[in-house]
Amino acid sequence: MNSGFVSLETLSQDAASPDGVVCYGVGLCFASVCAPAALSIDEVLEAVNSRWPTGLDHGWTVSPAETFRTGQPNPCPCEQDSSRVHRLLEC
Repeated sequence: MNSGFVSLETLSQDAASPDGVVCYGVGLCFASVCAPAALSIDEVLEAVNSRWPTGLDHGWTVSPAETFRTGQPNPCPCEQDSSRVHRLLEC
C-alpha cells in the first residue's frame, strides 16, 4: 500500500519526465503537484491521472480549496523555481 510519500528517486524521475509534472504529496483524497506554469491545468491533470491514478471514474480534479493545509494559496508559485506552480488536487 502506498504510504502517501514520494521518494527522492521518484521526484527526480518525474522532474526528468517530458512534461515536468511532479507529484510531491499523494494522500487518499488530495495530491500536491508542482508543474511548469506554462502547462494548462488540463495538461497537468492528464499527467497526474496517467501516472498516479485514483482508481475512481473521475480521477484527480482541481481542488476548490483556496489554500493548502499550510496556508499557502492554491495555486501558488514554486519556492524553488519561479517558472513552476504548485496546485492542490482532489479526488
